[in-house]
Amino acid sequence: MIWADMAISEDTAMALLPPGIRPAASPCVTFFIADYPHTSYGFSYHEAAVWVHAVDDSGELQHCPWMLVDDDQALVLGRELMGFPKMLGEISLHSDGQHALGRAVRKGREMLRIEGSLASDHVQPPVLFDKRVINLVGSSLVGLSYLEYGAGGERFHTCRRGQGSITVASNPMLPEIAPESPCDIWLATMDISDSRKDNPMTVGAQIEDDAWVQARYLTQTFS
Repeated sequence: MIWADMAISEDTAMALLPPGIRPAASPCVTFFIADYPHTSYGFSYHEAAVWVHAVDDSGELQHCPWMLVDDDQALVLGRELMGFPKMLGEISLHSDGQHALGRAVRKGREMLRIEGSLASDHVQPPVLFDKRVINLVGSSLVGLSYLEYGAGGERFHTCRRGQGSITVASNPMLPEIAPESPCDIWLATMDISDSRKDNPMTVGAQIEDDAWVQARYLTQTFS
């Protein structure tokens, strides 16, 4: 797993969040590229995504407006059951111990690149997945509803910190950042627990802004 945090403007964060969810006090996103060699579903796959750090009346949360995977089973499970707007792409993650590179490509276009040089081990990496999540479930035909579930749990085995950059392609569902933005990067091996089963998903209210629903669904589906 390779990831990096990036500060963004409040306007950029607002454009990526559903109605009723507000940017965090210090607007920020987390980009990550992951290699899942073993899963509880019995197949392996790669994934690339962006988390928007946000808040609502119940506290802190994360929202995912964009995600690529390289396996159709992972796409169906994540998109239809958990509200992750997954699309198919080509994803790779490599490290030689000194340098790490993660790439996510869709239809021949590089959408996300995280790369950098690795430095010291870090015993207490920042929380990545162990947070409350609110996604959206539904379609432009039946509407979009909020889908909320609790923190997933995570356990780090190794983690290294380094200096690198993020490069993001222009896309309505990806935050705008300067080309090859410098940042701290993290590379880790970790387990993501299945403890969300102890925090059942809850389907919330339907979004009432039909124009927003149509625009978001079509953008996420065809970008």
